[in-house]
Amino acid sequence: MTKFFNVIKRFAAWKHAWLAAILIGSMILHLGLLWHPNELVLDEQYYVVAARDYLVQGDLHQPEHPPLAKLVITTGMQIFGDNPFGWRFFPAVFGVGAIFFFYLILRQFPLSQTAVNIAVSLFAFENATFLMASVAMLDIFNVTFMLAGFWAYLARKYPLAVLFLLLSALCKLTGLFPVIAIALHWLVFRRDKVLILAISGLAAYAGAILAVPGLEYLLTGDWSNPFSRINHLFTVPGTITFENSTHPSALHPWQWVLGYYIMPFWWSPQYLSAVTPTVWAITLPGFAWTSWLAWRRRGETAFFAAAWIFATLVVWIILGAITDRITYIFYFVPIVGGVLLAFALFFDNAWAWVRGTPRKIRGLMPEGVGIGDRDPIKETNTETNAMTPAGGQTSGDFPPVPPEEYVHESQPPKPGWWTLVRRRRLFFIGMGLFITIHLGFFLALSPFTNWWPTNPG
Repeated sequence: MTKFFNVIKRFAAWKHAWLAAILIGSMILHLGLLWHPNELVLDEQYYVVAARDYLVQGDLHQPEHPPLAKLVITTGMQIFGDNPFGWRFFPAVFGVGAIFFFYLILRQFPLSQTAVNIAVSLFAFENATFLMASVAMLDIFNVTFMLAGFWAYLARKYPLAVLFLLLSALCKLTGLFPVIAIALHWLVFRRDKVLILAISGLAAYAGAILAVPGLEYLLTGDWSNPFSRINHLFTVPGTITFENSTHPSALHPWQWVLGYYIMPFWWSPQYLSAVTPTVWAITLPGFAWTSWLAWRRRGETAFFAAAWIFATLVVWIILGAITDRITYIFYFVPIVGGVLLAFALFFDNAWAWVRGTPRKIRGLMPEGVGIGDRDPIKETNTETNAMTPAGGQTSGDFPPVPPEEYVHESQPPKPGWWTLVRRRRLFFIGMGLFITIHLGFFLALSPFTNWWPTNPG
């Protein structure tokens, strides 16, 4: 028994213990859902039925979408059989992978470990994201590769970033939108490795032209003209408009944030595509705040969060206004990470205000907590956010936090102790309520609400 407790203590002392617990817990929840319901949910009726044809190299289905995600779903059915486990196993794995890559993204910025852990937890238990990892549809594959691409770019692994973004686009064409966020950030803050980026981009372009018919050949046994297929991919989605298509859950992109919508996928257990209200409520304020910080304070963390939301939300709104394209509320899933990155930054800035030690910092971190500052909750490993010398490396399996440049300014007098006590109380009550409400809405919207009594198996 003593050995068991020693193992638990050592695990708890590991700086990535919280992430490991979240990943394990999320996978357990997904595995518990895989068999429920034992029928096709929403667009599974297209992709699973198509996969049954692909297993015998039948006709190409849904030609308006690239083939990679369809190939992954088909592979799951080939390995595990034509059953709910085979349909949904790889979406669940990619859903857990999305959490992992989101954690790596947060670690690239000078955020406190507490802010990172909370943001990752909110991401793992965000209803729309969790739901898309529970069904055999395209979106979770697209989002996971997008997050992997963001991490690789922030870690300056540019060829790997281009590869991940190519894979994202080969799952769904919206995988091209994150390129806008990266391009904006690179133009403002980096402008490095131009030749490597150019070569990687050209290779990705050529690879995409060949990959689409190549992957479809694996599915159907037929080879199509690469240029005709690429042209078809970019023209057919433009015909899915409000003028010539109808769907009771169809939305304009601006409706995602100007109203709250729920799209039922299934009723028992309930699969409700709805953004967790806490995330939905802070999307526009988070975008406005990070945009202001990026403009006024040149904060890199804020800039990337704002660019992320711009590329995955504002670009959709612009395209929707121009093309009248039909969209659905589950298209919101790629935005969630950008919103929670903004939340993590707000958390650290709010804690700095609580302590009465705000400061202006240029570079990676705008006004808020500097690298190496203590968290509101004492951490076991304070070296997590230690400053890394330029070009240096830190120990451990995870990438180091990038260096930053401080600008110390004269500070106003520190508030009195009673003011600090009231601020601390306000901070913990506010954050505690936000997290509790978030988890409460997740439970209310998730399939676990009515899973046990209605699905005996």
